Amino acid sequence: MSKTPDDVPEAAGDPTGRLDRALVQLAPVKRALVRASGRAAARVRSCDGCPAKCCRAGLNSMKITRIEAEALRRRLVGPDLAPLVPEILRRAEAEVARRGLKDGPSATYDCPLLSPTGRCLVHGPAQPAGCLTFRPVPDGGCDHDLPLFHRKEPEIARAERAAWGRLAPVLSIPEALLRLFRR
Repeated sequence: MSKTPDDVPEAAGDPTGRLDRALVQLAPVKRALVRASGRAAARVRSCDGCPAKCCRAGLNSMKITRIEAEALRRRLVGPDLAPLVPEILRRAEAEVARRGLKDGPSATYDCPLLSPTGRCLVHGPAQPAGCLTFRPVPDGGCDHDLPLFHRKEPEIARAERAAWGRLAPVLSIPEALLRLFRR
């Protein structure tokens, strides 16, 4: 299967290729989640016009793995999104400061990856698995497909271990982005 830019863009600072191979390992998991999400949405309603309520404080406490954060970083440095990175990082810093994300695992936040219109800037394979397992429901909202997410967790953990040899603690999206871009 061929790689797409959202799956595995060129690496910088990965002389052994270990991280690249781990991202290649993660790519089919993400593609499967994208397909499942599309099928689920098609049965209920289009996600176009979504107000992204699940991505806002009060509802969003999404945590991501280090390998998922790296996939996000690689997507964000692409030519279409790179100009937005300073603003994304500004919003990430504001959310960490405002919401006390370092203080507890259940802190909620506004995702810094939302466009001004409330759409996800990285919609598709670069999105974290947790985000990809949200499904529209008939009442107009969304629910997290936890069984699907839990089925994919071992595959994500394998990719995480393939990249770094161990599992790292999961972080909120703002924290993870700040660590990657400010290291």
